[in-house]
Amino acid sequence: MTFNSTKDIGQLIQFKVWAREYLTKHHDANVTYSLLKIAMLQGDMEWQQRLHQRGHRLFPEDKRFNLPEQSK
Repeated sequence: MTFNSTKDIGQLIQFKVWAREYLTKHHDANVTYSLLKIAMLQGDMEWQQRLHQRGHRLFPEDKRFNLPEQSK
C-alpha cells in the first residue's frame, strides 16, 4: 500500500473506498486484512470486529483473523 510510505490520508481514503466495493464482489484475505489495519489505525472498534469476523469466517486458517478468544 502506497500509504505506508507516503502517509497521504487521501490515498488511504481512496483505497478504503475501492476495497469496500471490491470486497462486495470478491473474497480476498489481503484486502480484508488491509481494511482491518485501517480500522485499527482509525480506532473503529465496531468495524474492526466486523472485519475480524468476516476474515475468520472466510479464511479460518489465516492467523491474521484469529479472534481474541481464539488466540488464547
